[in-house]
Amino acid sequence: MRRQSQRQALWLLCLLLPTTVFAQRIHHEEHESRHEIAIFTGVTTEPEHNESFFTIGGEYEFRFLPRLGISVELEYIKGLDAGVFAFPVVFHVHKGLMFVAGPGWETSPREIEALGDKRDFLFRVGVQYSFHVGGRFALMPAVDFDFVKREHETEKLFVFGVKFAWGL
Repeated sequence: MRRQSQRQALWLLCLLLPTTVFAQRIHHEEHESRHEIAIFTGVTTEPEHNESFFTIGGEYEFRFLPRLGISVELEYIKGLDAGVFAFPVVFHVHKGLMFVAGPGWETSPREIEALGDKRDFLFRVGVQYSFHVGGRFALMPAVDFDFVKREHETEKLFVFGVKFAWGL
């Protein structure tokens, strides 16, 4: 009889334990923001030419799953007079650690102004970490690698800096 009671208590514990863990997970996710905007300031480096350029930009991320979001990133590279538009997928790996990967393009002026700006396809991969500094604010060091497809070659750009983010 006693053995049967212990077995029933064990089954009850096995049934109730996951629900309490799940309830805590839901409570934690309620405090995470699904929408986030950020201002980026940093440097873009062309390793092949050994040149670095001041870069500023903005970002919006929509997190449609607890660990998965999509981002829209706009950047201006001052020394190159170029703009970057990318929309990477954001993988929220653990706590503040995030990996990003996705397509985009870079626009830059042509040598002949009448032809307008040229657009080159790029693929961005990167890593960033979110340090929450109170409330809905965060500082995020970020490192990205852009692979830009030019006419006859693929150029590699190294982008690093800090994002100042606000959860909405």
